Amino acid sequence: MLDIKGVKKSYGEFQLDCSLNVEKGRITGLVGENGAGKSTLFKAVLGLISYDAGEIKILGKMPEELGEKEKEELGVVLAEAGFKVQDMNFHDCSNFPTPLLTDKWESWVDDIGNTAAKYGVEFSQSHLHFYEHMTADAETAQWKETIIERCMRGSAALGVKWAVTHAATAPGPQMRGDSLKGNVAYFQKKLEFADKLGIGIAIENLWDWNIAPRKRYTSQPDELVELVDTLNVPNVGIAWDFEHASIMQQDQVSALQYIGKRLKATHVSDQYGIKADHQIPYFGETDWESFMWVLSEIGYEGDFVYETHRYTQNMPDDLMPAALRFSVEVGNYVMALANHKK
Repeated sequence: MLDIKGVKKSYGEFQLDCSLNVEKGRITGLVGENGAGKSTLFKAVLGLISYDAGEIKILGKMPEELGEKEKEELGVVLAEAGFKVQDMNFHDCSNFPTPLLTDKWESWVDDIGNTAAKYGVEFSQSHLHFYEHMTADAETAQWKETIIERCMRGSAALGVKWAVTHAATAPGPQMRGDSLKGNVAYFQKKLEFADKLGIGIAIENLWDWNIAPRKRYTSQPDELVELVDTLNVPNVGIAWDFEHASIMQQDQVSALQYIGKRLKATHVSDQYGIKADHQIPYFGETDWESFMWVLSEIGYEGDFVYETHRYTQNMPDDLMPAALRFSVEVGNYVMALANHKK
């Protein structure tokens, strides 16, 4: 029923090398330490991720040959609403009493990964915990860095390609120069660790109208590009938050054309005025038709990822399935705009 021959998969320092044969009618358990590759192996078996070498046959077929009925029999169905990928928001999970803040965080991440695999949903992005690392005291920084390391390890365990985070802002009159210098030193170490884990880091555009007249570093596209180009390694890129850019009243066509191939991830949401409302598109004032086409022009190959937690914040449970299905329809409509070149 299941025949695995020399299957190999690597993420940075992680190496999976497995052979296994399970005959029809037998019940077999797969046991191993956290990070040993159990979830990775099952994702490969179910066709949710690719593998580097070897062969897998399940029910006499390659994973990609399985039909929908066979996948359902194996317990794999598409998420009912229609979502194919998810963003694992570790940052929000670090601001509330969740297992991420305890010594049970690894098993918690495994449970999340197994649940996602059950419904055929992948995690293409994550959001790391972040803080003002240039001004934090030593005790705060030590705890924050512990959480960030967990977020990065958790991202790798979930198969995340790009982990989104924020740059910090240096105080004082030389904000831009000092911020560039401080963030380069900080992210160089983070990117080395991320490379070992097999993930990339995408630095997000921010907004600063809520703190005016003060400025927040990387609220402008040229600051983002300057930082990413100075870091100059393959596993760093830019995450574009459409809502932040809308709040800043930026020309998103020019900004995205300037960013170009550096764009690796997106945060999709809508708002009114200068407040981050985190609603789905068209529940705000963003003019999606005016700039979505540019994603095709610059050859963006990443995912279109909602950051719309306020959309369902007060939604009754009975309405949740319909609300989520509607949000998928809206997302598909907006994504289609990317193919309508100007």
